[in-house]
Amino acid sequence: MEGVCKELESEGLTFSTQIIKGSDLIQRFTVRCPNSGVMIEFIERNEEEGFSEKNVEDLFRQLEASDSY
Repeated sequence: MEGVCKELESEGLTFSTQIIKGSDLIQRFTVRCPNSGVMIEFIERNEEEGFSEKNVEDLFRQLEASDSY
């Protein structure tokens, strides 16, 4: 995830969050497209578990801090 994000940032992609790490899930979100409002989620799963409460809390904390929510 980190390598992919660094490469995308070097190409000009802007992220609205840092990498969000849970026990079995890693996520990162782009800024919203000003024309469409689309936000892209990059996700890496290591197990079949769903989203953890920690991931969701961290996501919303970061989005609120960047005024992206």
